[in-house]
Amino acid sequence: MKPSTLIGNRGRVLVAMLSLYFLLSVNKLYGVQIQPGDIIMPQADTTSRILVIDPTTGDRTVFSAYPNVGSGPDFYDPSGVALLPNGDLLMCELEETAGLYEINHVTGDRTFISGLGSGLNGFPPSRGDGPLDLPRAVTVAQNGSIYLVNQDGFITQVDPSTGNRTLVSGEGVGTGPDFQYLDGGIMNTQGHLLVSDTMQAAIFDVNLQTGARTIVSGLGRGAGPTLDDAGDLTLLPNGEIAAQVVRVHDDNSITSEIVLVDQATGNRSLLFSAIWTDTDFAYLTTSADGKILGSLDVPSGEILSIDPTTGDTTLISGENVGTGADLAYGDMIVVPVPEPTTGMLGIFGFLMMGLATASRYRQQPSLQNDDRRTHRERPQLR
Repeated sequence: MKPSTLIGNRGRVLVAMLSLYFLLSVNKLYGVQIQPGDIIMPQADTTSRILVIDPTTGDRTVFSAYPNVGSGPDFYDPSGVALLPNGDLLMCELEETAGLYEINHVTGDRTFISGLGSGLNGFPPSRGDGPLDLPRAVTVAQNGSIYLVNQDGFITQVDPSTGNRTLVSGEGVGTGPDFQYLDGGIMNTQGHLLVSDTMQAAIFDVNLQTGARTIVSGLGRGAGPTLDDAGDLTLLPNGEIAAQVVRVHDDNSITSEIVLVDQATGNRSLLFSAIWTDTDFAYLTTSADGKILGSLDVPSGEILSIDPTTGDTTLISGENVGTGADLAYGDMIVVPVPEPTTGMLGIFGFLMMGLATASRYRQQPSLQNDDRRTHRERPQLR
């Protein structure tokens, strides 16, 4: 067999195997319905539905819903979402269970992990022991550890195997200023938890190993517009925090703002501001291309994309944008776009070298013959 045929065929086989491995990896992680860059949004309108939204077309597909799409218990008022390393969705709920669900990313099946379920009318029974209040946000550390941000001022870690909850910060655990009324929660790149305190108009950094609390912005740290009624948070690619802020006026009109916060200095700058009479941003997240996505607290539901540099907005799903299931408001999370690993890049480089070698062999005339072959209902904000 000629070298050109041997290396060329091997190269083609290896390329095919690599392509199959990559496709299987993506499907294994994200399932058939959910693709990298898609928005996952439980609906906070008591319809017990979780939607997958195409950020390009705005089209909406029901991914999990009680009782007909996916198996498992009912849910009522979801308040926060996060993704596990295996691609499954975590969702915390305020009302019926004050608990935590895991939703299989392929089947949409729902499993109750921890909380105060009633066991009635399709809702799960209680599971796990330990402190629990109304969970406003759920976050996942890089090692897969799960944390709940509880409204009344404490952070718990959840053991998914038992449902047990352990106090991590607040209520006497950890040093630093006490929490009062927590809302949003996100992980930063250092593995610390960032939480917003609505009553104190501040953002805290929580060391999850020690429970220590430090002020990131507010309560005298940083300059710029205040973090009134600070709600949901999202982390931008440049490390800034985007915070949802609400200012209520004497005539009951609302100024809905997005304030950018520098983690290093605590300084704050106004990115977006609008006076609305009947809505505000309920939840924020960050899109695959680094934009801020805001879910509007309106019955019909709208998702805006906000440019983090200019503050310009674009409606990406809602009335007259996108087809499929009806849209309400809710927390959102964007499925991350996977990056090639070092190992994958190494294999790819090896294959390219092999193909290049095969190409050089094909360019040399054969002495024997010339055998050439030609390729992420929420209660009203306070």
